[in-house]
Amino acid sequence: MIDQERLWENQEIIYEELTLPEESDEQGKKNRQLFCENLELILKNSGHILKTPEYFYIRHEWSLVGGIYAGSKYIPLGVLIKLWQEDKWLDECPSCAGKTYVFCAGGSPLSGSHYTNAVCTACNEIVNRKKTSGLAALMKPAFNLCKSHTQTRKILRTRGPRFSWSKGLVGEKVPDQVLEDVVKPVSLGELIDKLKR
Repeated sequence: MIDQERLWENQEIIYEELTLPEESDEQGKKNRQLFCENLELILKNSGHILKTPEYFYIRHEWSLVGGIYAGSKYIPLGVLIKLWQEDKWLDECPSCAGKTYVFCAGGSPLSGSHYTNAVCTACNEIVNRKKTSGLAALMKPAFNLCKSHTQTRKILRTRGPRFSWSKGLVGEKVPDQVLEDVVKPVSLGELIDKLKR
């Protein structure tokens, strides 16, 4: 590990958070449907998913927590499982009174009014709900878990050529050096295929 005192004047350590995989709107909808249709399979294999970083860090833009003024965080699959296991992101289905597994929540932390998107394992339906209070009870544990499970790449960056009045252009372009890398998650489709085998 390189500490700050040993860095050259033209070097700095930067941290990059793992980004979401690129997917079209159509692919996003397909992945959301795949998630909903295979939720019971995911729940059955939750221990394996929690132990395997390539599965734990699967994220999509339809699985997030956020609010006005508070910002938003995309939630890794492993964090969702932890929230469900701690009974933090479970609800009751308004149609059949079955258990629903929340995968998205957002709203206003000031008023507490919010919406949730969840899957009912009894109906096999997506349940969208609006509530007038209780957003903080959803946001706090989700933000805390997302924060403690953020993947960050640590990079040594060296500034490239710079202008000197006496010497002109000085220095060479130096590529970034990755000091600590992130785990690259598999796709949701790959996970489902592996769990079905």
